[in-house]
Formats: sequence, structure tokens, C-alpha cells
Amino acid sequence: MRGSTLNCDKFLSLVSDYIDGSLSPIKSKEMEAHLRKCKKCRIFANTLRTTVELYRSLEKVQPQDIPVPIHDTLHLMIREEWQVHRVLVNVGRHRFPLRLNLFVEVVEFADKINISIEVPGIKKEDIILMVARDYVEVSGVRKIIDGFYYLTEMNAGPFTRKIKLPFPVDTSKVQAYLENGILKITLLKV
Repeated sequence: MRGSTLNCDKFLSLVSDYIDGSLSPIKSKEMEAHLRKCKKCRIFANTLRTTVELYRSLEKVQPQDIPVPIHDTLHLMIREEWQVHRVLVNVGRHRFPLRLNLFVEVVEFADKINISIEVPGIKKEDIILMVARDYVEVSGVRKIIDGFYYLTEMNAGPFTRKIKLPFPVDTSKVQAYLENGILKITLLKV
């Protein structure tokens, strides 16, 4: 950006400290100057700031009170989302990545329930399945591939889907496998 000493990449490297309020006053002024001139970074920063403030208001914690694993995960998510944001800015189209929409089918039988979840392009090792007596939770990540994207309409990043079960299931007898981009789960009724 003209007149600003920061470019978008440098802005990204400082955004976490800026939002936490731990950036030096000089760097903060440079960040604010960049934000005044760069609409795309301003939208990104405002969205991120709102998310962080919502988290803090719900938990009533200060930045230094956030556990290290959560802090590191949040920063990793910010970097991953910025990569998608930066790619779309480079091709002149601005949007923020949506979380993956997982389409689900739940079918009940006399003694079991079958659940099918669409997870296209996601490897088995990138999926976490958690089964409790009354719900199933699927989470994971669709990774962003390094490279210059000329077009991307596929969502990437972390996902979570929690499915409430209509009856208790036996958590010791879960069958699950991934076939052609569909995660298939069979649960036995208690």
C-alpha cells in the first residue's frame, strides 16, 4: 500500500500481537495506517478481533490466561485462513473461507443406526471421530495446499459436526470406515 510502511504479508506477521494489544506503539501506528488504506486487511482484522473478543467475553480471560495449546491452535487457524484470504486477494476476489459443510445422513434400523457423512478430499488420518452414548462428533481439517491459486471454490480449514442421537448407543462396538469420500459409521443400540 502506498504511504504505509507495511505490506499485507508484514501485516499478517504482526496481526496476533496487534489484536492481543502487545504490539509496540510505533508498530501499532503502522498497523493502523495500513488498515486505513487496505480494506481487505481491515475486514480481516475486524472479523478476527470480533472473534477474539467474543471468545474472551464468554470465558472472561485475558490473553495471557489462554492455555498455550489453545493459543497456538488459534494462531495456526489465523495463519491458515490468511493464506486463503491472501490467495483470493491476489486474484482480485475477496472472501473469507467458510467452514466445511459436512452433509450427513442418519438411518435408524431395529438394532442399529447408520450414519454417513460426506468428507470429500479429506484423508482418514485428518478425521477425528468421537462417539458418546447420545452423540457423535466428527472433526478434522481439510488442508490448504501450498501454491498460487488462480481459482478456489473449495472450502478448507478445520471442521466439526456434532450429531445428537435419538437413543443411547454402545460406544464399545463402533464400526467406522472411509469409502469414496464418505465416512460411514455403524452404531448399535443399547
